[in-house]
Amino acid sequence: MKSNNLELRRPQGKRSIIKTALLKMIAEQGLEFGEQIPGQIELALYFKTTVVTIHRALVELESEKFIHRINGSGTFVGPKPVSGRTRNLCLVLPGEHLDDPADNPDFWPYVRQLMHAFLSVAGTEWRFASVGATSGMGMPVSMEGLGRDDVVFFHHIKEPREILAQLVREGKVYTIAFGLPDPEIRCLTIDHDPFTGMRKAVGYLAGLGYRRIAFAGSDEVWGKAWVDGYRQGLKDFGLRCDEKRMVLSGSTTQSAGMQGAEVLVQRGLPCDVILTDSDMRALGVLEYLRQEGVKVPEDVGVMGYDGLDNATQQPPFLTTLRVPFDQMIRAALAEAEASRTVRSPDKHLKFVGEVIPGQTVRKING
Repeated sequence: MKSNNLELRRPQGKRSIIKTALLKMIAEQGLEFGEQIPGQIELALYFKTTVVTIHRALVELESEKFIHRINGSGTFVGPKPVSGRTRNLCLVLPGEHLDDPADNPDFWPYVRQLMHAFLSVAGTEWRFASVGATSGMGMPVSMEGLGRDDVVFFHHIKEPREILAQLVREGKVYTIAFGLPDPEIRCLTIDHDPFTGMRKAVGYLAGLGYRRIAFAGSDEVWGKAWVDGYRQGLKDFGLRCDEKRMVLSGSTTQSAGMQGAEVLVQRGLPCDVILTDSDMRALGVLEYLRQEGVKVPEDVGVMGYDGLDNATQQPPFLTTLRVPFDQMIRAALAEAEASRTVRSPDKHLKFVGEVIPGQTVRKING
């Protein structure tokens, strides 16, 4: 089997253009069945896009039988030779372009983190694929062949609700959803525990000597757990909850973080550290403070919540609490392996992540 014979020529565009470019290159260079093409990382670097975008493009090309992938070996020209059944690990995402930074600037880092966790867990034991779906579109064609050896994860139990409900009702494939349990859709659900996570984050900051801990989070119903965890964390360490240190707004975007930081600055910055409910909101806080000449962490510290690689492994090297996606996925798969039936149990698993120390907080004098 030949290896990496495809000579790359960079196109400009997104997933569909990349698919077309790859097919054109394969045809022009006369690559035959079984010849290997470059891996996802090399393609992502060459096309100047994300590994997630390349992965989605290759999944679509494989479903159209232009290529085939062999776990642990690589990607090859032509349909996969007939052999034993491969177990499929499928992630259903609520939308077609969540992995595209241009179309989805606020949410794509989170999706990329989730996708990388699935790719890591899948290893050589599973064939992983992600599927974009929305309410009202019906069952995606690529999911119609899934069976009792496969496992399907839904990014959230609320969307696309109809497809999740159909799979649970039919009971032909083991189905798992991120999010809180829903009495109308009885399946295995997994979720991080924001209440305990925020208490843990407050405790970490208190241990560094911070006493005036502000909070920037969401005022929507789902955000209540973060707010309650923040309040309880302050109580745990005998710290006063000052309403002037709380700024609540709907979204977890970077722009919302800038707006929250602006409010705190207008209030005289009545805090020595700002804790947020997401890394994207924290990045917005950092940006606004930088514009205002407020030094981090010398003047005020900033801590996020998510543990996104793009915020922790490169500037600003954010201090945050990481959502343990890998652990959550592995635990859910262990439940699936232990089950004697395809129908997943009406059970909820909760997880708490670990603090990722960074450069946006520091130890201060008590």
